[in-house]
Amino acid sequence: MCNLDKTYVDVKPRKGYKLAKSQFGKYEEIPKDWEIEKLVDIGKIMGGGTPNSKNEEYWNGDVLWAVPTDITKLQTNYINDTERKITKEGLDSSSAKLLPIGTILLTSRATLGKCTITKKPISTNQGFQNIVCYDKFYNVFVFYQMRFNRNTVIRLSYGTTFLEISKKEIGKILIPVPVSIKEQQKIASILSGVDANIEATQKVIDKTEKLKKGLMQRLLTKGIGHTKFKKIKWFFGKEIEIPKIWKKSQLKLVGSLSAGGTPSTFQKEFWNNGDIPWISSSEVKNNRITHSEKMITKLGLENSATRIFPKGTVLIAITGFGMTRGRSAILEINATTNQSIVGIQPKVDIIDSLFLWYSLQKMYYTIRNLAQGSQQPGLNLEILEKFPVCFPNSLLEQQKIASILSGVDA
Repeated sequence: MCNLDKTYVDVKPRKGYKLAKSQFGKYEEIPKDWEIEKLVDIGKIMGGGTPNSKNEEYWNGDVLWAVPTDITKLQTNYINDTERKITKEGLDSSSAKLLPIGTILLTSRATLGKCTITKKPISTNQGFQNIVCYDKFYNVFVFYQMRFNRNTVIRLSYGTTFLEISKKEIGKILIPVPVSIKEQQKIASILSGVDANIEATQKVIDKTEKLKKGLMQRLLTKGIGHTKFKKIKWFFGKEIEIPKIWKKSQLKLVGSLSAGGTPSTFQKEFWNNGDIPWISSSEVKNNRITHSEKMITKLGLENSATRIFPKGTVLIAITGFGMTRGRSAILEINATTNQSIVGIQPKVDIIDSLFLWYSLQKMYYTIRNLAQGSQQPGLNLEILEKFPVCFPNSLLEQQKIASILSGVDA
């Protein structure tokens, strides 16, 4: 569906389509048998309320009562329970309303535009504007349109402390709708099927991630087929047990460590039409790197502190916001990096690069907690060079362990 500015209304639409005035004075190309409808004409818009919190008779009843966090933590498109519940007396004493099954709940404060569909009668607090669709509009289709148009909800909101959208502004939202409710249902069915597949796939991924964590803990400390173990000193005054024939060494003894750099962003010739991959710390996500978001030129390489790391180099992000610091990746291409990344080129006769990468993944939180500094804690080359790593004497065992974990990743 394409949006056309009002200055281009004379543009001829495609066969079977028409131009219709939409949000913010723009025009949309929609099928001829569709219409642009105001949300106020699609369904009854109803707010919520909160019973007096000091009156115990209004709380811990059997009436579902949703707050925005009940919606934001959902993993599906439907809601059938809430963390808190109120009594019928609490419902009657407040502006909260018991909404029917199939109502679209839409968050209207702070966290804006999140929506779900009710599977049970439910009430909400005042952080919602809820839509009870009229008969000629299919609620699941309208739900997907509201999810698609979340940015419109945000644009129509107001407020300084936190954003909020009123019932009146919600009612002004325009969405394209097929005249035929059967077509609405078909479209909703297709999108629901996709969501169901995503949900099922995510469950498999979640289970596999748990399996991987268990395997990493087992394989990277106990190895394969060992019966004799030894205790070694570890972080925070603790001891861990590893196979007797395994080694403990520092990173600088099993690989060559160096940081990257950034060519001057003021010099266009360092970036324009570049063909050398350049990795930033935000691209290091416990992943295999096969491409980069940015490229630099040979001139940019020669006029900065960055260097080309070969395929098989293990990268560690040493600074970065959120969960970035301490994350690792392995290069499957030759690439340069910025100064917020340290590259480790393993000594191939001592340690397998994939085995080393998985070992660093397992030690993510330990590495992360070694950061220094108060404003924006970070790691450095010296910290990482002294970081201990345990590994089998046998490269073959290292490769077997890496192969098992690679299989789980795949």
